[in-house]
Amino acid sequence: MCVDRTVRHTNTDGIQFGLCLTVRTQMEYLGRLSLKWDELANYKPPPSCTCGASEQITQDIEKERVHQFLMGLDEARFGHVCTNIIGLDPLPDIDLVYQRVVREERRLNTSRVGSRQDAVGFVARSELFGQTMTKLQCEDL
Repeated sequence: MCVDRTVRHTNTDGIQFGLCLTVRTQMEYLGRLSLKWDELANYKPPPSCTCGASEQITQDIEKERVHQFLMGLDEARFGHVCTNIIGLDPLPDIDLVYQRVVREERRLNTSRVGSRQDAVGFVARSELFGQTMTKLQCEDL
C-alpha cells in the first residue's frame, strides 16, 4: 500500500519547505526523510561553535526531526503512538521513535493478516433408506 505523505516544515530561519514522499513502509519513509535532512544540512549546516551552545543546537535539531517524522505519519494508523511519544519528557531521539513506529506497524500488519479468515463449505449427499440427506459442514481455515 502506497501512502503519500507531505511534511511541511518551517526551520528556525523562517524557510518553509514541503516534502511529498510516496512510500510503502516506515523504513522507506525515514530513509527518504533522512536524505532530505542531509541535503538541507549541506545547504545550511548548523552553526559550529566551541561553547556549550553546540550541544543545545544539536538537541534542538534532533527534536525538530522527531516532530517532522511524527507529523508525516498516517494519523489514523499511528495517531496514538505519536501522542504517546510527544507526551514523553524528555523527547526520545529519532532512533527510538522509529523503533516504536516500526513495532506498531508490524503489529498492525500482523493483526490485519490474522483477522482475515476464509470459510470453506462442503456439501455431501448420501442416500439412507431411500431418502436423500444433505450434510453441510463449514470449517474455518
